Amino acid sequence: MRKGASAALATDVASNPSRTQRSKRPLGSTKKSLKALIFDFDGLIVDSESPGYRAWTEVYEFHGCTLPFDKYSACIGTIGGFDLHGYLEEQAGRAFDRDELEAACNLRWRELVKHQPLLPGVAAIVSAAKGRGLQIAVASSSTRRWVSGSLREFGILDRFDAICTRDDVAAVKPDPALYLLALEKLRVTADEAIAFEDSPNGITAAKGAGIFCVFVPNPLMANVTSHLADRRMNSLEEFDWDDV
Repeated sequence: MRKGASAALATDVASNPSRTQRSKRPLGSTKKSLKALIFDFDGLIVDSESPGYRAWTEVYEFHGCTLPFDKYSACIGTIGGFDLHGYLEEQAGRAFDRDELEAACNLRWRELVKHQPLLPGVAAIVSAAKGRGLQIAVASSSTRRWVSGSLREFGILDRFDAICTRDDVAAVKPDPALYLLALEKLRVTADEAIAFEDSPNGITAAKGAGIFCVFVPNPLMANVTSHLADRRMNSLEEFDWDDV
C-alpha cells in the first residue's frame, strides 16, 4: 500500500518493439555466476497493492470523490510518491484530518490484505533457490514489522538470509539504497544477483544498484511495463532455472 510507479518509466510494449525482444533474453546470457536472488515484497510476494488501492478508493468514494489508478500508481513501490490526502482535499474542496484518513484506510487495508495468499510461484522459487545453495533476500520500502511478520505468518521467514526494509536506509525506492544494502548483507556483487520487482520505482532501484532485474507486475500493474527491466514475467511461476 505504501509502494510508487513513475509514470515517466511506464511505457506501452506496443510503442516499444525492442522491449518485447529484450524481455526474451535468456537470464543465462547475463548471469554466469548466480549466487543470490533479491525480492521486493509488496505486490511480488503477496498482493498487498490491490487491497491498498481498493481501501483508498473506498475512502474517496465515501467522500463523493474518485481516485484514478494513474494517480494512485505513483504510490506503488515507494513512500510519498503521490499526495493521496491532498488530492482528496482538492476534489472535495475542504480539509480533512489526515491522521484520521490514514487510520481509516489502514484499517480497511488490513481487513482486505489478511486474505491474500502468497502469489503464484513464490514458494516454489524460494524452495528451489535454497535447494541450489543460493542466498535470498527481501528489499522492501515497507517496514520490517510488516515484511518480517508477513513472512513469518507464511512460514518462510527462516528461508531468507537478509531482510532489508525502510527501517534500514535513509532513502527508499527508487533510490538504490535497499538493494545496495541487500548486496552488502549477502556479501555478493551486483553481477552475482537477480532482482525481482513489480513496479517501475523498484526496477529503477535495482538497476541503480547495477543488478539484473526481472519485472513481475502485480495485478494492478499488469498493463504497465518499464524500459529499464532486463526481463518480464507475468508470474514467478514462469521462472525457468534452465535459463540461469
